[in-house]
Amino acid sequence: MKQLQLTLFILLTILSTLPVQANTNKLFTEQGYPYNLLIKRTDEIKIIYSEKGDLVNCRIELNWQKQKTTTKNITVNRFNFNKKPFASCLPREQAKMMLAKTFN
Repeated sequence: MKQLQLTLFILLTILSTLPVQANTNKLFTEQGYPYNLLIKRTDEIKIIYSEKGDLVNCRIELNWQKQKTTTKNITVNRFNFNKKPFASCLPREQAKMMLAKTFN
C-alpha cells in the first residue's frame, strides 16, 4: 500500500514538472503600412492555412475588442506565402479596410 502511494506520488511529481509546449508562433513583419499598424492595433491575428503542392490555401482571423473578423479563403503561391505570409493572405486594400475599422 505504501509502495503504491509512493509510486503515485513520484509519478505525479514527474508529470507536474514536465514542460508544456504551446503551438503559437509570433509573427513579426516588416511589410510596412498597413500590416504593421494592423498588428499593433489588434488583439490577435491568426493565419489559417493548408498546403497542397506549390499552392497554399489561407485566410486571416483578426480579433479586435472582442470582435472577430475572418477573411475569405484565397489560394497563393507557396514561395510568396513563405516570404510574406500575412501580406500574401490579406490583400493590401482589404488590410486597409480592416485597419480603418480599428479606428471607429
